[in-house]
Amino acid sequence: MNAPETVVAPPDEHDADLAKSAQRILVAALDHSRAHHIKLLDESGDGTAPIIELPPQALRLLADILGMLVQRQLVQIVPQKHELSTQEAAALLNVVRPCVV
Repeated sequence: MNAPETVVAPPDEHDADLAKSAQRILVAALDHSRAHHIKLLDESGDGTAPIIELPPQALRLLADILGMLVQRQLVQIVPQKHELSTQEAAALLNVVRPCVV
């Protein structure tokens, strides 16, 4: 089964600063929470923005991704059971295909 891959390019300096702040807030919230789910609310108060409910595991993954963005690393998300060709595996590992074979 082929699933789409998600690639996030390294951020510019401003976005890296935003990612760093967001990561710190997420990690602090997760460290002090034993909740089964966490709601993200819009503070504007106009009630038009949706409330997002996420499991803590998703927020931990998001915090990890933000940490990589802070370090200006290229981030690629591939599902665990995603089957790769030898060429795709080589590209993912940044090696030549014969090395994978």
